[in-house]
Formats: sequence, structure tokens, C-alpha cells
Amino acid sequence: MFITLGLVLMAFCGLTVGIYEVTVRSKVMLDSDSYSPSILSSKGKKHLTRGPTSSPLGCTIDVMIIRHCERGNLRRDCTAYGEERNEYIATLFGEEVEARYPIPSMLYARAEEGKKLVKRSKETITPLSQKSNIPINNEYGVSTKKHMVTSLFSQFRSGDLCDSGPIVISWKHENIPKLAAWLGCTPVLGCPEDYGVGYDDIWSIRYRYDQPTYSTKKSGKISGPTWDIQGSVVPEGFDIVAWEKKKRVEGGL
Repeated sequence: MFITLGLVLMAFCGLTVGIYEVTVRSKVMLDSDSYSPSILSSKGKKHLTRGPTSSPLGCTIDVMIIRHCERGNLRRDCTAYGEERNEYIATLFGEEVEARYPIPSMLYARAEEGKKLVKRSKETITPLSQKSNIPINNEYGVSTKKHMVTSLFSQFRSGDLCDSGPIVISWKHENIPKLAAWLGCTPVLGCPEDYGVGYDDIWSIRYRYDQPTYSTKKSGKISGPTWDIQGSVVPEGFDIVAWEKKKRVEGGL
């Protein structure tokens, strides 16, 4: 009888602990900023493929998402270090041989939201805007990013942005994975669930509208042209000591 009672108590305790562990694990997942249905689904890609497209076969479009500059004590504007980074970012784009990327076709910055009206996203790409003569669209924020994506995808399907310069978006870092997901780039396609730390990452997403070579259907049937999406994360490569030396040499100081 004592053995039986002991087994019952052990089973009950085990069940209680199991329920507790599941509850805690579920709460952690739900409380985590990286856990989001939009990140773990293909909602973004379905959004892109919804509706007819006029883009020609082979149409290629690039979107690059960067984190805003380093923040100061007031958290509204960039630090002096961040301003140096902003100038450096502008040199990554251009017609110069040493520039890594072409001149952007469009520039987006997170809207000045909240009580502090944070300006860092716009400040980050202001030197790039001045260099390229491309205006910054800062109409959209974290709560309205879906509308920005809807506008972009409409232009993707129209063919107006095919084979043009990259679309550069300066954004709030903890929301970059969710923005990438809305843009159709999930972890399996190269866009992580979490931004991580630091300011030096560029999230690059490439879209290509073309006839697929292989079928993704069990039947083996190839249904027709579609949008292929692939993401990657690459470093900006900002080194403030090397950057200041470069400016001194070029300035003849």
C-alpha cells in the first residue's frame, strides 16, 4: 500500500512539474521578442505573390535593411561615433569603383515615433540621401510597416523597380527581423529571428521573378513564374580608426 501511494505521489509530482515546465516554456516563448507568427510563417511571400505582376522574367530587386546609428544619452539623436558611421555608410553606395553597392533607388527611414520622436533612423541615411539626391521616405513606422511593405510589393509587381539600385531601409534593430518577415524573408531563407547585438549588420534581401527550374510541388508540376527570395547578413565593415585615417589622407591633413 505504501509503495502504491508513493508511486501515485511521484506520478502526481511529475505531472505537476511537467505542467509547470510547459507553462514556463510557453510563457518564455510568448514573451520573447523573437517569437512571432510573422517570423515563423511565409506570410510575407504570400503577400508578394498575391495579385498579378507585370514584371518581366529575370526581374531582380534588392532590399537592404540597416540598423540606425549609435544612440546618445537622450536616445533621440546619433552620437558623434554614430555620425561617423553615417558618413561611412554613404561611401558604400555610388558610381565610384571603390563603392560596394550602386546608388539606391529608394530610401526609407523609420518614422519619428513615440514621445521622444527618435530621429536616428533618418539621421543614419541622411548623408547617403545628400550624396545620391534620393529623398528619404519616413512616413512609416513600426506600427505601419505592413503598409510600407504593401506599397513596395505593389511596385515590385509593376516592374518599375526591376534591375534598379537597392532599396535601403534604416530601422529599429529589434524590429528588423519582423520587418524582414513581412518582406518575405524568414530564417530558412537567410534572415535570422533575432538581430543580435552591434550596429554593423546589413540585412540584404534579393527578389527575382523568373520561371523556376524545379518544382516545389509533390506532383512535380512547375506552375509558372514566381518570386524567389533569398536573404543574407553581411557586415558594413565600419572601423572608426581606419575611417578617420582615410579622411585625413584624402583631406591632405
